Amino acid sequence: MSNVKVESQAAAREVPAYPPIHWIHPQGAWPSFSRDGKRIVFCMKRSDGGFSLWVMGADGSSPHLLYPPEGTTGISATRPDWSWNADRIAFAYNGEEIYTIDPNGTGAAPYYHGTAPAPEGMIYPSWERNCESLVAVSYTERNGAQQAELYRLTPTTFERLTTSPHPVAGRPSVSPDGCQVAFAGNEGEYNQAENQIWVVRPPEKPRRLEPGDPVQYQGRSPNWSPDGRSIVFESNRPSEPGAAPGPLAVWLVGSDGKGPVKLTDNKGFSISHPEWSRQQTQICFDGQGKGIGVIHYPERKGDAG
Repeated sequence: MSNVKVESQAAAREVPAYPPIHWIHPQGAWPSFSRDGKRIVFCMKRSDGGFSLWVMGADGSSPHLLYPPEGTTGISATRPDWSWNADRIAFAYNGEEIYTIDPNGTGAAPYYHGTAPAPEGMIYPSWERNCESLVAVSYTERNGAQQAELYRLTPTTFERLTTSPHPVAGRPSVSPDGCQVAFAGNEGEYNQAENQIWVVRPPEKPRRLEPGDPVQYQGRSPNWSPDGRSIVFESNRPSEPGAAPGPLAVWLVGSDGKGPVKLTDNKGFSISHPEWSRQQTQICFDGQGKGIGVIHYPERKGDAG
């Protein structure tokens, strides 16, 4: 088998040739596996500019509309996350609040219904394994700058986990034991291109997963492996200070921040929003101009730290 040399200060070791990508649907973004790994929920853009949720087989078979119903306008459903049981899918409703829906397309409703006003601009839900709560990002404007903070939600309560701008938070992923949350973030003003992977273990302060030069360790959209040993994420590393960001690829790093490995080639187009299957045998993602892709990647001993 040929080897691919990883040319980065963040990962200076050789890894096996990139796993082949199976492009299973020509359009879509933000894919998420069902608990049994046999289905994927994802989003497609409509002619009115909004997004709808769709479900298909993990091989791309039988795609069908989930929500909102055909012909609906004014509703945009994005960034879904299938729960650790088979019963609910969480998603961002109009970029304002978190909704859940049954995988058969019924019961779409706000997840939080407590008495206190919910945080504003909630997107990117990530279920905790016990399905009793989830973590999401709240985007707001404060003093003329965009701020973003993580909140843990239950149907009746919420708790702030991070305080912007230290750091400004992005897409979260809850660890399988529920004790930590990995997320995209950067210190100071919001700048997605300058994100690194952060981890918070409430009530402790957030910390960067990979110490060192933030430019060399750029990364965002993390997703924790079901066994808790590793995290996949998207990154355009290596990069140079002041250089225009290059295409994104999928990377894998140990949950201790060690042993980063590049899993996809990033020549010509970007790959974003990677997510493990619950069986930890596949990783799905969306590709710029490519649609929804899957790689078969059963994690091997020594891959992540």
